[in-house]
Amino acid sequence: MPRKHGETGDFIETVTLDAVVGVFDTMAGPAITSSDVADSLGCTPETAREKLTELHRGSD
Repeated sequence: MPRKHGETGDFIETVTLDAVVGVFDTMAGPAITSSDVADSLGCTPETAREKLTELHRGSD
């Protein structure tokens, strides 16, 4: 998914933390991978991994 730009040229966040958390409600299994999140949200695995890391760090 290409990154979107706002009017000022800044990148617009298209994958929110809430959307990532929502994936956990739709997936079954003991583990959900960044690839699962990426496939569900239509983003890259790298973006999914960054968001999962952000969620993990926020839980400390």
